[in-house]
Amino acid sequence: MKKDFRKKMLQIRSELNEEQVREKSKVITETLLESHLFHEKSNIMLYMDFRNEVKTSALIEYVLKHHHLILPKVDMKTKTMTLHWIKDISQLVKSKFGILEPTDEYQIQPDKLDLILAPGVAFDKEGYRLGYGGGFYDRLLEKKNRCTMVIALAFDCQVAEYVPKEDHDFKMDAIITESKVMIFNNQLQGVI
Repeated sequence: MKKDFRKKMLQIRSELNEEQVREKSKVITETLLESHLFHEKSNIMLYMDFRNEVKTSALIEYVLKHHHLILPKVDMKTKTMTLHWIKDISQLVKSKFGILEPTDEYQIQPDKLDLILAPGVAFDKEGYRLGYGGGFYDRLLEKKNRCTMVIALAFDCQVAEYVPKEDHDFKMDAIITESKVMIFNNQLQGVI
């Protein structure tokens, strides 16, 4: 069921053209940057966008200037994801999938993160996330500090009534799309 639903939602997202992705991403970025979300946050984890995900280049630029930028590095052989503090974009190298990612330097543990801005394939109206099937974010979220906020960045077309979930799946604290902010953690009321 998860596999079929994931395939359907990836297809829907892939139908967005480049201009739509750019414009919708700009609105999501502006919503974030106009919020009070980044106040008092130091270690902020982002992702390098890939295949029609919400574009993160402007957010990465902002976080690099004002906070500590943390980016993930995935090792497909060991099925692990490590986190690395990035001081400059020049530290990134292309993976075999064509995604820019950190080298092995400046590793940081998940419990040191203050904020995680997460991608995903689909989300539901209760705040649950459906990822790409590798379990990388599920394992990361198990190790995060309980105070770490997790905010999903998604397009409206990625939000469904329901996503298939299991007992170990984590709920997002909020989801930000181009048209709405869905808050599932009361601590974020008035912040976003």
